Amino acid sequence: ALPNSNRSEILKDGDVVFQNGYGLEDAENPSAKVTTYSAFGIASISKHFTVLSISKLVSEGKLNWNDKVKKYLPYFQLNDPVVTNLMTVEDLLCHRSGLITFDGDLLWYGTNYSQEEILKRIKERPLEKEFRSSFGYQNIMFIAAAKVIEKVSGKPYDEYLEESFFEPLGMIETYCSIDDFRPKTKIAYPHLNGNKIPLMNYDNSWGAAGLNTTTTDMGIWMRFLLNKGSYGDKKVMAPEA
Repeated sequence: ALPNSNRSEILKDGDVVFQNGYGLEDAENPSAKVTTYSAFGIASISKHFTVLSISKLVSEGKLNWNDKVKKYLPYFQLNDPVVTNLMTVEDLLCHRSGLITFDGDLLWYGTNYSQEEILKRIKERPLEKEFRSSFGYQNIMFIAAAKVIEKVSGKPYDEYLEESFFEPLGMIETYCSIDDFRPKTKIAYPHLNGNKIPLMNYDNSWGAAGLNTTTTDMGIWMRFLLNKGSYGDKKVMAPEA
């Protein structure tokens, strides 16, 4: 079952044997049936694309897991200068920064702060845990990871994903921003207590959240992963990555 539990897909031996969508994209429109081409926000599953991007850059020799974050983001700073200077690219992805779960989320959720502004403001939040000692689920650190990807690749995060993954894999209905929806995109709207609510722009949380995709495209992504970096006759990234 894929995110939001309104659609599902089954693969067997690398082939799709079942795909289907359930329910409505819009509770106010009975004809708006969910299909395998309905675009859902996938929230924190977006983080997976960030990790794969980092891994791809590492496999290409453009980045190292143990590189210090400050090497790429001089403005990056946590409340503790020692932790700031020790923080590596790998640390960003492991939820062990010393910040507790969801610390700093109100810097990006529903705000118009840029990613750089968010990363500059997080230094005001004290670290409640010892660095690398315990788990604290973090979105801010994944926003930082997206900025590292941009610095190393020389491309905006969305452009990097498009060129590195979406285009070669043919994932034509996967979007980094709701601003990229096409006129004919089948949008599965969020609902609260059964009522449709407006789409929210999550561009300032690139790296942590914000992607929208379909069952069909996620089926492609699963086959790419199960085939260790290749899809059909296309090798998209090194198997070891």
